[in-house]
Amino acid sequence: MAKAQNSISVTNTFSQYVQNTNKDYTGTSKSMISFATKQETEGSPYLFNDWAKGTVFLKNNDALAEADYVLNFDKTRNLLLLKSSGQNVIEVDMDAIAGFQLQNATSTYSLFAIPEIGKGYFVELYKGSAFSLYKTLNTKFFKSDYVNKGLYETGYKYDRYVDENKYYIRAKGGTVYAVGSTKKELKKLEEALPAVKKFLQNNEISSTETEADLISLTKFLDQQ
Repeated sequence: MAKAQNSISVTNTFSQYVQNTNKDYTGTSKSMISFATKQETEGSPYLFNDWAKGTVFLKNNDALAEADYVLNFDKTRNLLLLKSSGQNVIEVDMDAIAGFQLQNATSTYSLFAIPEIGKGYFVELYKGSAFSLYKTLNTKFFKSDYVNKGLYETGYKYDRYVDENKYYIRAKGGTVYAVGSTKKELKKLEEALPAVKKFLQNNEISSTETEADLISLTKFLDQQ
């Protein structure tokens, strides 16, 4: 991301972007919101539990970053939220955005629009010269569905936000390979990407691979 930021001329600020955009934000500006969910709710619709610093990359190659503005990402709506020093919250016009980077004291996320994968924005887990790895941020809301039949109980007693992330390896030419959630599904990539077989032979992977395994695999493919 450092290289990408250095190559982009920062010509706008968030305040200029809000003032110059054709979209009317007057009706969509909201007062300060809280990212804390109800105590009985599991998970969150937001990427961070609080506001984060960020840089937004527009499709016209401008980059926006301003200390007085902080952001968060609504995973359920694929939508950036922007808060000014005046405490007004704005839903950003996503049609103008190519990608963005958000960070707090412990985590940094870089997300980009990748049309070859699908709609929305995808977390960039590894960026290589030949292969890159991305994941979705699919978060769904499920209301409590607890039922007590006396002899047995079913469902959950609380509302839930559940992440259902999927992973994709993208080749330099734009070809995208969906990565399954098990080692057996990973082996299906061997026909399209023969180097996967070599990687599996040389690396111990449990029946269900981890995100770290997929990053290692993508790095391995990138080096072949």
